[in-house]
Amino acid sequence: MLRVDATSLLESFKFLENTKRSVLSMAAKVFDPVGFLSPFVARIKSLMQEIWERGLDWDSKLPEDLESKWKKWCVEIQVLGEMKIERCYFSTVVGKIDSVEVHIFSGASIVAYGAVTYFR
Repeated sequence: MLRVDATSLLESFKFLENTKRSVLSMAAKVFDPVGFLSPFVARIKSLMQEIWERGLDWDSKLPEDLESKWKKWCVEIQVLGEMKIERCYFSTVVGKIDSVEVHIFSGASIVAYGAVTYFR
């Protein structure tokens, strides 16, 4: 079983302010090479795009709408520590398996895209 260790993110969060510099700093600390945290990471990247589009200075406070998105994302860091991902494909195999199917789903929006694959 895989788990996410969000301890360093939570420690970093204590000293951050609501600025462009803080958002970029936190976004850079999320390491997710396999993509398990993609929905979480996509939101902070989307927030960074909004900040850049508005041309905000590095150390100026975020506007209210962006600040609320930033705070919501930071609160959800705590939930990452509770996330568990099973590593085995067939944990409850009983008897003979006649066939295995692979189902792939994908979707996209203006700000992100994603895909997931399941065995059946």
